[in-house]
Amino acid sequence: MAKIESYSNLTKLQEDLLKKGYCFGQLIALAVYTKHESGVNTKTSLKQVKSTTDVPNINGTTYFKLTDPRFTLKQEFQTSLLYKTILEITPEKFKNLKGKVEVEVNRATGAAKETLSVECNTEKTKAKLALGSDKLFKTSIVRSFGSFGAGFDFGFDLNTWRLGTYNAAAYYFADKYRAVLKHVSTDSKAYTFGNLVGSLYYNYAADTKIGATTTVNNEGVADLTLGFQHALSGNKTFKGRVSKSGVVGWNLRAKINPYVSVTTANQFNLKSFYSSENPNWQIGLRVKINQ
Repeated sequence: MAKIESYSNLTKLQEDLLKKGYCFGQLIALAVYTKHESGVNTKTSLKQVKSTTDVPNINGTTYFKLTDPRFTLKQEFQTSLLYKTILEITPEKFKNLKGKVEVEVNRATGAAKETLSVECNTEKTKAKLALGSDKLFKTSIVRSFGSFGAGFDFGFDLNTWRLGTYNAAAYYFADKYRAVLKHVSTDSKAYTFGNLVGSLYYNYAADTKIGATTTVNNEGVADLTLGFQHALSGNKTFKGRVSKSGVVGWNLRAKINPYVSVTTANQFNLKSFYSSENPNWQIGLRVKINQ
């Protein structure tokens, strides 16, 4: 039986398989990670994306993270003038509880937001309560029944006294399989049935993983994506995917040495080759440096 996950992580393996490494729209991305035995970690990343002007569109992020058995403090700065501070506290006598304070300030707009949350984790249950300065109350809970489980994720707006989000999920986790069915609300102003999102993760072999996700709305199948990941060797991993709309993508991640890895990605519209449309070919490059 696989370990229980929080609501937000129920489909993490599927999403990583089908999305992670597909760095399209980035002319180049560079990330540098450092770790210190004192518990201080840092990350600096730069991304250059396509620009519609003569001025390069470069985004940067830097964060510092201090980890201690009792607490974690993270400070993040972005070139967009967005600053984030996160403090997590784990009481020594209550290891299954975690308190979190998040402060987000946008210096460009003057907007600020504070959020207080509490998480409770047991062997069969994961729950979270959060209240923001915008008066949005959020709660999520996941309960395991062996290999099967269920959960919900609600967001209640105290300004309007109504649910803004009303999501639910059912899942089956085994050693090699993960299947999740979610209801995702799409209307924050009226209580209507939203989208059904199904996803599957299959650990076919030690070096091969297969995944799929589909979204069904009132008009039928809105999206369907199939993908796989295969370890070509100890330091090279190849991933590919194809969507219902005919978009094909792949990426290759190569670990140059214990500290440096390079990811290249390509994507194009397969259906456009049978018409006069532009195939919309996209490429991406990412360099990651670890201490």
